[in-house]
Amino acid sequence: MAPPVSYLRKGGDAVLKKRKPEKSKTSERADRQKKGVSLSKTNLVLAIASLFISVILLITTFMVNNTHQKLETISNEHIEWQQVAIDMEFASNYLTEEARAFVGSGNKNNTKNIDNYFWEARENQRREKALEKIRVRYSEESEIYQSLKAAVDESVELMNTEYLAMRLHLNALDQDTEELLEKYPELRTADVSKYEAMSFRDKLDAASDLLNGSLYRDKKDRIEDSVNTCLEQLIRETSSAQDKVTKIMATILALQRIWIVLLIAVMLSMIITVMNQIIQPLRRAVPSIQNDEPLPVSGAAEFRLLARTYNRMYHINQAYREKLLFKANHDPLTGVLNRAGIEEMLKGADLSEAALLIVDVDHFKTFNDRFGHEVGDLVLSTVVRTLQELFRIEDVICRMGGDEFAIIMWHMEPDKKQLIAEKINRGNEKLSKGENDLPPITISVGVAFGAESVPEELFRNADRALYMAKEAGRSRCCFFEEGKTGEETTGAGVEGAPTESETN
Repeated sequence: MAPPVSYLRKGGDAVLKKRKPEKSKTSERADRQKKGVSLSKTNLVLAIASLFISVILLITTFMVNNTHQKLETISNEHIEWQQVAIDMEFASNYLTEEARAFVGSGNKNNTKNIDNYFWEARENQRREKALEKIRVRYSEESEIYQSLKAAVDESVELMNTEYLAMRLHLNALDQDTEELLEKYPELRTADVSKYEAMSFRDKLDAASDLLNGSLYRDKKDRIEDSVNTCLEQLIRETSSAQDKVTKIMATILALQRIWIVLLIAVMLSMIITVMNQIIQPLRRAVPSIQNDEPLPVSGAAEFRLLARTYNRMYHINQAYREKLLFKANHDPLTGVLNRAGIEEMLKGADLSEAALLIVDVDHFKTFNDRFGHEVGDLVLSTVVRTLQELFRIEDVICRMGGDEFAIIMWHMEPDKKQLIAEKINRGNEKLSKGENDLPPITISVGVAFGAESVPEELFRNADRALYMAKEAGRSRCCFFEEGKTGEETTGAGVEGAPTESETN
């Protein structure tokens, strides 16, 4: 409250001079109360803190992702090296099986198994390749490499027994051994002289015993034991590597939880600041907003920003309306126009030089019933993508509903029927291949040209042509021609397209 005038007069200038400092202090306190906490500085501090913590969380997230990838890599490498070791054993067993099959064959002219045997030993060489892969990854001193090498060495040594058995078999059957020995000189190393006095049957039995006897089986068991030792070492090494990475990940996750708590604290501080420094001032602006009045761009910088933001809301609102209009006129599954969208587009459109194609997915109900609606949706999306690839950018594709689509081709005369038919043929050829694990798909298409037609008549004509295509066996394109029957309508079918019975 201001002092009485009489009091000021009595004190004269001295009184006025004494009271001026007191008014200045009161004014400063009022100004501070009016200004309150600096929102910019507070937000800056909190923003820097939250940004710092967010960066740390982002880094730890990347670290967690990296450690997870390391775990995945370790697991994948284990599977890879395990398969390498198993391939070595498979190769050894393959040689055994082919040798046994050759020895057990009574057909004098059968050399298929011996050919397979030496193809594996000479060309395929899975044992040697497996050992080389292990050597590249692990040192030659490692137990993993030594175990696999012992298995390979044992398998190579075992081949001498297999050579002997196969040559003895050849000798027993009195085959043209010289020709095979020229082709496979490795067989010359087998000495069958001690078996010469044996009879035909005894030689065959001796050859079979070489590959099925206890000595041979013992060597095979040693190969298997060596491979198992290699696999056990791979498992131990993988587990050790996984344990190390898992501990690192656990530490990172613990740190991440701490930083999350700090981030929550910072966010709460920001919320409190917003409540005290923004929400309350906004309440005073509610009447202007309720009256649909613009906020004056004045006052503090924060409220100037608020006013400018409010004035930009109109443009944001316009953009939002356009987005809603887009959603209203487009099919959410395929992204093309829906029925409402194409009807809106055709209002006042010149259809005299346009073609309308009505596209129907053949037996679409079967896809939903047999494979489920998810596959049905994939079928529709695949059909749309294929149509988009076939037709021009200016051509408009629309989903009329269910499995029916419409295509507007602008600047298209009736003399382009062959062009349209070829596009549909190519589309059916591509869809019928059943790409991306989808079952074969075909489409039937009815085409009508605009001429003097209105949209409603054009759709009716195209529907009639589509009916003709279905009556003609589906998987084709038919054109509507005034005064002609379905048999006279131009058609284009896809050779080899699935029939209704095949689809079902």
